[in-house]
Amino acid sequence: MLRMLLSILCLLHCAHVRAAQSYVVEFDAPESIRGLLAEHVELSRWRGHERMNPDEFRRLYRSAPDEIRNLLATEGYYRPSIDASMTDEAEILRARFVVMPGEPARISAIDIEFIGA
Repeated sequence: MLRMLLSILCLLHCAHVRAAQSYVVEFDAPESIRGLLAEHVELSRWRGHERMNPDEFRRLYRSAPDEIRNLLATEGYYRPSIDASMTDEAEILRARFVVMPGEPARISAIDIEFIGA
């Protein structure tokens, strides 16, 4: 009787345990910036963390385009085109970012003038 009760409790517990969720982040971008994005965008950095869950993944996904824009600005790309999409299929949340950085800002001349003694 005790064995049967434990089996039922185990089955009830297992029914509430959700299947493992997988998180995938893809950057379709020029090779020169792909590594930078994969290393520094929070969604990419935290996707494998044990505390990642679907809500957190979606939150980080929503903030990723602004994060990508700010990151690319540090490399001189001030007008990137970013197309974000997310799919949820068979326990896999997949975020995809198509990033075209555009032309980097170029400094053609600099003039430094010192005034004073």
